[in-house]
Amino acid sequence: MNHKAVFFDLDGTLVDTLDDLTNSMNFALSLLGQPAISREQCRAMVGQGNALFAYKALPENAKHLQTQLISEMRKRYLTTCFEETTIYPGVLEFVDQCRQKGLKLAVISNKEHSLTHQIVQHYFGPERFECILGQKDGLKLKPDPAPVYWVMNELGISNPKDVLYIGDSDVDAHTALNAKVDFIGVSWGFRSVEQLKEAGAEIILHQAADILEIL
Repeated sequence: MNHKAVFFDLDGTLVDTLDDLTNSMNFALSLLGQPAISREQCRAMVGQGNALFAYKALPENAKHLQTQLISEMRKRYLTTCFEETTIYPGVLEFVDQCRQKGLKLAVISNKEHSLTHQIVQHYFGPERFECILGQKDGLKLKPDPAPVYWVMNELGISNPKDVLYIGDSDVDAHTALNAKVDFIGVSWGFRSVEQLKEAGAEIILHQAADILEIL
């Protein structure tokens, strides 16, 4: 593969946010008198933005609480998003090696933009990524290709073949397919290898160091 840029998903790819997401959602659910979700339920629910996460977390008879749940979960997550979140093993070293190769690096997430920026800077510092993009008004969420095209434009990249997208989910695989960029799936995140394969991922790696061999 010969690329000029590497775009990363955030949750489940760069950092393991599952416990903080589960805990924040359960705190908000308890405030609204709703049953908690398990860690594994949370794993299956996240990845397509807060609105869908909240909708899936609510029982059928409580879907009308979606907007309130989003608000309460967000307030809680803002104050606890660093409590249990960790960088996946080898990821920081891999990111630094990509930079040493002169590749342009970006993060694209369906998480709220300000939170995405905050989490990336907290764990990776202010200089490792040239572009950080989360959910923004007027910009469609992944798997729509719009976020990928937005970042390409910001980085001055016109050819999708110059981009490698790395992610852990079916949403990421579909995003890459829709944007016509190359994709590598990683097995350490929120979705199974089977789900990645079903979504069309042809390359699935199990540790960050393996990606360098392909690059």
